[in-house]
Amino acid sequence: MAKETTKKRTKTTKKTAPQSAAAKATAKAAAAKAATAKSAVEDAQAAVKTAKRAVKAAEAPIVAPIEEKLSGANVKAASAKRATKATAGPSSTIKKLNYWLAFLYGAQAIAIVLLGNKISVPITAQYPALDTLGSEAAGHQLVGGAFRHLFDMELGWAVATFLIVFATIRYMAARKTRVQDQPGTDRGVSAMRWMSFGLGGGVIVLTIALLTGIYEIGTLLALFALTAMSAVLAFAAEVVIDRNKGMWTRMARVLGNLSVVSLALPWVVFAIAAIGTALWNGHLPVYLYSIYGCVALLFFGTVLATYFYFARQGRWADPLYAERSFMLLELLTASFLAWQVFAGVLHA
Repeated sequence: MAKETTKKRTKTTKKTAPQSAAAKATAKAAAAKAATAKSAVEDAQAAVKTAKRAVKAAEAPIVAPIEEKLSGANVKAASAKRATKATAGPSSTIKKLNYWLAFLYGAQAIAIVLLGNKISVPITAQYPALDTLGSEAAGHQLVGGAFRHLFDMELGWAVATFLIVFATIRYMAARKTRVQDQPGTDRGVSAMRWMSFGLGGGVIVLTIALLTGIYEIGTLLALFALTAMSAVLAFAAEVVIDRNKGMWTRMARVLGNLSVVSLALPWVVFAIAAIGTALWNGHLPVYLYSIYGCVALLFFGTVLATYFYFARQGRWADPLYAERSFMLLELLTASFLAWQVFAGVLHA
């Protein structure tokens, strides 16, 4: 039985061997076909990529000019949009007003210099010196005030100076005003406004002091510094109020009160001069009393306007309205003083 089983297995093995060899050959043939098909697919993909590159290369001369034209059109559209914004917003209104004011101030300065007389006043310096006669009379040394003549100042050029200052600052403000930066229109904080008031207003006070008969250079510089300080303090108060979203903080009130005091001190000096003239038989021309009254009224009208603006009362809550009002007050103050001085002193 064992022998028979062995023989059967041997026969089965002999029959199976040829079949497995045939299967291997078939598998190899199938693998070779698959490799051939894969290489064919890869070749086809490479051909497709090459064809795409060729198509892009062929379209490039046509597409590039179109893209350039489209990008140029986009740039022009953006520029036109910016130009429309620049000419339509409140910033454009302030810009035009600044240019007009710069022109008006400059024209007035030229007219004052060309048409006015060359009347000069002496600028002096006061210093302590030994009073010889007083010391001999008193029997001991006395120190008195001595004056030294420094130079002469033409009143026409004094008037032209504050007009030129206003013209320069207004021109600078016009050049600075942009849609992205709108001083006096969006945020309501304008450094140029207070620079104009401080420098131009300071020269106005100097001119009035010269007309009053105050020629000592130290006193003149002090009057100018007080006016400029008033503008700086007002600007600081405006910044504090703006940072606190319109709230009147204690710091803003302190700065505002100091600004008013600084502005009032030069007018106290002028008031003393006017009172002294009335008490001790001095002489002030009539036009000077007019200058005192009107310029002081316009100065403190600006203070009142500033208060309304800081408090955002009524139409003063609109920064554009407020800025135009400040410009009008400035123009009235400068023009009135210039032509009053011309009519009273400088006319031919």
